[in-house]
Amino acid sequence: MTRSVPLAIAIAAAVGCFAWLQARTPHLVDQDSYYHARYAQLLPERGLSREFPWMRESIWRDRFSDKDLLFHAILAPFCRGEDVVGGAKAAAWGFDAAIVVALALVLTRHGFRAPWLWVLLVPALGNHWLFRMLEVRGHLLSVFLFLLGVHFLLAKKSLGLYVVGFVFAWSYAAPHLLVGFAAVDAVARSIDERRFVWKPLAASAGGVVAGLIVHPYFPNDLQLWWVQNVLVLSRAWGVQGEAALRLGGEFAPVTTRDLLLTATLPALCLAGAFLAAVFRRDELSARTRMLAAYAVAAFALYCLSAKFVEYFAPLALLVAASVVSDLWPEGAGRRVLLVLAVLVVGGLLATKSLSDTRRAVKALPAPDLEGASKWIRANVPAGETIVHVDWGDFVQLFCFDPTHRYLVGLDPTFGYERDASRMRLLEDIRFRRRPLDPKELARTFGGKWLVLKSRDVPLASDALLSPAYEDDGAAVYRLAD
Repeated sequence: MTRSVPLAIAIAAAVGCFAWLQARTPHLVDQDSYYHARYAQLLPERGLSREFPWMRESIWRDRFSDKDLLFHAILAPFCRGEDVVGGAKAAAWGFDAAIVVALALVLTRHGFRAPWLWVLLVPALGNHWLFRMLEVRGHLLSVFLFLLGVHFLLAKKSLGLYVVGFVFAWSYAAPHLLVGFAAVDAVARSIDERRFVWKPLAASAGGVVAGLIVHPYFPNDLQLWWVQNVLVLSRAWGVQGEAALRLGGEFAPVTTRDLLLTATLPALCLAGAFLAAVFRRDELSARTRMLAAYAVAAFALYCLSAKFVEYFAPLALLVAASVVSDLWPEGAGRRVLLVLAVLVVGGLLATKSLSDTRRAVKALPAPDLEGASKWIRANVPAGETIVHVDWGDFVQLFCFDPTHRYLVGLDPTFGYERDASRMRLLEDIRFRRRPLDPKELARTFGGKWLVLKSRDVPLASDALLSPAYEDDGAAVYRLAD
C-alpha cells in the first residue's frame, strides 16, 4: 500500500499538468481537432453511414470509412450540443490520463525500480510531445493502445496482443504500427534467444487483420488504409507522388535542432541507453534489450516524420527507466543520490517543457473561419456547396457549419485520388500558379459561394470580387447567381 502512494501522487501530478495546459487556451490546440469534435457530435445521428457528403471532391464522398471509429465513439458523449470545444478538451484530458496510467502499468508490471519517478518525468518529455497530447485526435487512443501492446509484447502474451490489434484496427488509421513493433520484437528476441519467437508477431498481425476485415466499414477501410499509409506517406517521404500537393506539416522530418530543443529528455534517454549498451552491456536485461529495439525503431520513424514523437518519447523514457533499473546501485546513499539527480534534471526539463508548451498554447490564435462559417450558415441555404481553395480550411468550416457542403479536407490526397485535375486546379490557384476565375470555380465545383482566409483574400481582389462578408480572419464571396 505504501509503495502505491508515491505512484498515485506521480500520476496525479502528471495528469494535473495536462489539465493545466488545456486550460491555457479556450480553443482547441490543433486544426484537425475541430473535425473530430464535430464528427463525434454527429456520430449518434449518422450511425455507420458509408457516405460523407461534406467532402464533395474526396474519396470519402461515396466510400467513407471512419478511420477513428472507437475514438469518435468515446469522444461522442463529451461533444453534445452545438458548442463542442469544451467537451472535446475534457475528453483529450481523459485520454491523457489513460496514457499516463498505461505507462504506469508497464512500469509496475515489469519490475521497474521506482516507477513513480518515471511517471513524474512525463511532463519533461518535451513540448512537442506535450502539444501532441493536447490535440483532440485519434493518436491519443493510439498511444494508449500502443503502450498496452508494449506491455503484452514484454510479457509475451499473445492473446492480449490479438485483442489490442483488433481494437487498434477499429480505433486508428495505422493499426499496423503494432505489427511493425511486434516484428521488431520478433527480430530482437530471435537474436537474443537464438530461436525465432513468432507467436507475438502472429497474434498482433492476426488481430489487426481480423479487425480490418470484421469492420463496420469493410472494405472501404482497406482503401482508406492504403491511401493514408501508403500513398500519403510515400508522398510525404518523397518516394513518389504529386509534387504540387502540400501535405500537413506533421509529416515533415524532424531536424536535429527540433530533436535537441523540443524532445530533449527523449534524446538524452536514448543516448544514455546507447552508452549503457556500449559500456555495461552484460548487465542489461532482456527487457532493456527489447525496449531499446522498440525505441530505435520509433526514433527512425520520428526522423522520417515528426508526428511519430508520440511513440518515440514514451519508449525512450521506458528504455532509460529499464537501464537505470538494471544498474540500480547498491546502498541507500547511492540510490538517494541517483533519485535526486534524476529529479533535478527531470525537474529542470519539465519546467522548460511546460513553459514552452504553455507559450505555444497561449499563442494560438482564435479560429479564423468561425465568423465566416456562422455567416454562411445564417445566409446561405443549407445543403449548398461552398468552394474553398485551401483543403486545410475544411476542418473549421465543417465544425462551425455542418449544414453546408465543402470540397476536400484533412489531406489533399483524398481529393487527388478522386479527381487529380480538380485538386491541381485548387492547389494552382492557392499557390498563385494560375488566377482565380470565379466562373471556372462555379462551373467546376457547382458552388455559388467562395470562402477565403485573410491571407488568400488577394486572390479574390485580383478577380475583382467584392466580399459579401468579411472580418479579420476570412471573407465570403458570391461566385455566381
